[in-house]
Amino acid sequence: MTTANWTLHAACAEYDQPDIWFLEGSREGRAAAAICRRQCPVALACLNAALEEETGVPAAHRFGIRGGYLPEERHRIQTGQHTRALAA
Repeated sequence: MTTANWTLHAACAEYDQPDIWFLEGSREGRAAAAICRRQCPVALACLNAALEEETGVPAAHRFGIRGGYLPEERHRIQTGQHTRALAA
């Protein structure tokens, strides 16, 4: 699978309610993150793309659930506090 087409295989691409991936602080947002972590075949590629795009970006300026992780979790991964974020 190439970098250009991994998004075609993402679990979120099958949902007709894209807003669910941007409800980070809600029960729905946590459910969306669980879908990513448990059902998405490209979650790791998605997480890697998010981390690459968000390099140097503060947690408050990150949005959406990507790779099964909330914005603050992705920030912790990049700042070396990843043990807690990856275990969540």
